[in-house]
Amino acid sequence: LMDWTPNVDGLKQLVHLLSQTQVASQEVQSQIYRKLEEFHKIADYNNYLTFIFVKLENSPQNVSTRISAGLLLKNNITQYYEKFEPVVKQFIQQQVISCLGDQTDSIRTTAGAIIAAIIRKGGLGNWPGLLENLVGGLTNTGTDAKFIDGILCSLRMICEDCANEICDKKDDQGREKYESVLNVLLPTLIQYLAHEVPQFRCHALKCLNQFIMFMPMAFKNNFPEFLTRVYALASDPSPRTRTAVCSTFLHLAVRLELIIPNFDQIVPMMLHFTKDEDEEIALEACEFWNAVCEHPAAKDILRPHLPVLVPVLLDGMVYSEDDQFLLQNEQEDDSNVPDQEQDLEPIHYKSSKGNDDDDDDQEEFDDYSEWNLRKCSAAALDYLSEIYHSELLTVLIPLIQQKMQTATKWAVVESIILALGAIAKGCYRSMCQYLPDLMPFLFQQMKHPQVLVRSITCWSISRYSLWITNQEPKQYLEPLLAALCTLMLDRNKSIQQAACTALTHLQESTRVNLIAYIQPIVETFMKAFPLYQKKNRFILYDAIGIFCVATIKQSNEQVKQTFVSAIVPHLIQHWGEYPDDDKAICNLTECFIDIFGSCGPSLQSYAKTVFDRCLRIIDTNLVLFASGYKDSDLILPPLNLLSVMSELFKNSIEELIRSSNLFGLIFRCLKENSRIRQEAFALLGDLCPYCMAHITPVLNVYIPEIISSIAPHPGRSTGNACWALGMIMRYSSSEVILPYSKQIFEAFKFTLGCEHVSREVLENCAISLGWLAHRNAEIVAQELADFFQVWCFGLMDIVESDEKTFAYFGFCKAVKTNPGAIFNQNLRYLFEAIACWDEPPQELAQEFHHLLHEFKKSAPAAEWAEFVGSVHPQISTKLAQLYNI
Repeated sequence: LMDWTPNVDGLKQLVHLLSQTQVASQEVQSQIYRKLEEFHKIADYNNYLTFIFVKLENSPQNVSTRISAGLLLKNNITQYYEKFEPVVKQFIQQQVISCLGDQTDSIRTTAGAIIAAIIRKGGLGNWPGLLENLVGGLTNTGTDAKFIDGILCSLRMICEDCANEICDKKDDQGREKYESVLNVLLPTLIQYLAHEVPQFRCHALKCLNQFIMFMPMAFKNNFPEFLTRVYALASDPSPRTRTAVCSTFLHLAVRLELIIPNFDQIVPMMLHFTKDEDEEIALEACEFWNAVCEHPAAKDILRPHLPVLVPVLLDGMVYSEDDQFLLQNEQEDDSNVPDQEQDLEPIHYKSSKGNDDDDDDQEEFDDYSEWNLRKCSAAALDYLSEIYHSELLTVLIPLIQQKMQTATKWAVVESIILALGAIAKGCYRSMCQYLPDLMPFLFQQMKHPQVLVRSITCWSISRYSLWITNQEPKQYLEPLLAALCTLMLDRNKSIQQAACTALTHLQESTRVNLIAYIQPIVETFMKAFPLYQKKNRFILYDAIGIFCVATIKQSNEQVKQTFVSAIVPHLIQHWGEYPDDDKAICNLTECFIDIFGSCGPSLQSYAKTVFDRCLRIIDTNLVLFASGYKDSDLILPPLNLLSVMSELFKNSIEELIRSSNLFGLIFRCLKENSRIRQEAFALLGDLCPYCMAHITPVLNVYIPEIISSIAPHPGRSTGNACWALGMIMRYSSSEVILPYSKQIFEAFKFTLGCEHVSREVLENCAISLGWLAHRNAEIVAQELADFFQVWCFGLMDIVESDEKTFAYFGFCKAVKTNPGAIFNQNLRYLFEAIACWDEPPQELAQEFHHLLHEFKKSAPAAEWAEFVGSVHPQISTKLAQLYNI
């Protein structure tokens, strides 16, 4: 392959195309890249790219062409490397190494990126000798400085991706696979930390940082020297190197045990870095405190340093000078400025009946910018509050009080308020004594002329909602509601958002009933409708929804009717403004879910409008799904809303369904992903009590689809599938279920036999198996001994309810059909399953009595007495008292 030569005409064509990528317009560039895509059809296309990158004349005008070829080659390796022919891989490996010594920095960097991409995709084992050759170049005193730079750059990228592979163990004795390489590489890199070339020092430190987590033996043996040299780099003139020093200690904070003996020496250095004028350095240093706080040893080792650490963090929470300059003239009145599409955050629907993860503890300090020193400092203070509670306040509160008295700049005032919000969760109990003095200050800042001060105050004060709602309402709650209602109608969009979110948090975190303040709150909602742009409408819908759940739901029918008449027409109007595939549909539909779940029959007049629109949204987005645009979040809320409507309107929902294609849509949903199936099963089960006349004719297609979500591949939707099948059996007849009994039984038996099945799935399966036994006891009874223990286990912990009652009737029916299956240990499980009931309904208690006494009569008296004596005394005593056995 070293003799491979390109076709001259093809080479010229490709070089010409690559040269144009840097100078052409965007439209022409798009055309060029489409032409370049055609080159993938040429078997040795990547050889051409390699040749251009490595062999093209090294002139200034060719640099951009070579870089373009190298970057294309790297991207091809990333995407298609496993499809490369072995000879092509070998050619690239043989050729690209030489570019590590190129005279141009960007060529060396690109060569390093290509090598790292090959290792990332193919592994170190598929490039024998690479590490040895790179390390050899570092240790050879005759290696050119440019080559050393390229080697270090390449090693840095390789270590970032593959340090874990380099440190992999090769045998049971714990020796590393690349032990001989590490024994040379790591000490050599440590020596380079003192090199006279700044870039070498920085590259070497970044390489070494990647090995801290794995701490191979060669690193452990040289760790004291490593620390000494890193301390020396703390005063390095290069900002990049000082940032890398901060990264070193950030990595070491995860392995805190390595630096605990040196911690008192490290703290002053990291505090100095946290105050650095270079924000990149300061941010990396500040992350160190967050990482330390996550270690179990943090409480003891940080305690002596709190008096110096807390003031630094507090200062770090002030907006930077640059940010202050940019923000000081932020537009006060932007309420008429339409939101940009990129400003609208993604919406993720959370099911009311599923098991979506929900992180209630996730807090945002503001939405102004990406992660920065200000937010990182606030996060560190939050961490400290979780660790030290009242201890932290003895340091922090005097600092805050002093700043409250002396602060003249809005940014300092804002940082005080941010600090008070950041510690609210960790220091809540200890803060209660200070809040009477702090609340007047916070209320005053809700009128501050600076937008960001008013905004952060809404967030901070809402973090103390529980304390506020436990005080005399006139003292804090009423002034807060008045202030929030005023700020919700502010002409600034960020103030609207902050105030609306604070009102939502107030109700969501405390469930306080605001019925006494319904008029001003509803009036504020109504005035906000025409004022808010799209993004803040999302937040308004959330506020209305939680207000319904926390307040309206608890009120009388007259209040509900008044609320519905005032609010729902606006929401219906908004619904008409959004296309079926608009993200806003998700928030608005969730708002309707809360309203329908809270306001009851008052919504009867809107039922058909809402029902029809739900079907249209589902249908539209299922069509989009079929065309490849897959967004479950637009389909789930209308499915859930239809469930809520069915539970609300009960039998009258049938009038809406009668002339609709609802069950056709549900069946289409069962063909989609598990999130959609999960919600569709929930709706199907909710409809069974009222619509079996519409479901029964389509059971021949529905039941196989439901079973496919239960067995043989259980998943996210299995629990709801079991429940829906149980509801179908509950509201059908034995004759209707009989043809499907065998299929259903096999699916339930499979689920009961699965390991690691969730409690929800096990209980739903156990309940539904009870219904199957109720409809066809023989099919369940014939193999009862095989799964009886798990069935008992699935039933026992369910809360006493109608569902559990009916399941136990089926359970008893199966036992009576095949009593021979209940011997020895299974009889013990039967005892436990019956004893779990404290107050069974009378008819069920009679079943239990009859069943137990039948078993007693069938056994010799001595054996029965011996068996009862072997049962746990608590169970035998309870059964003796309730059923006289």
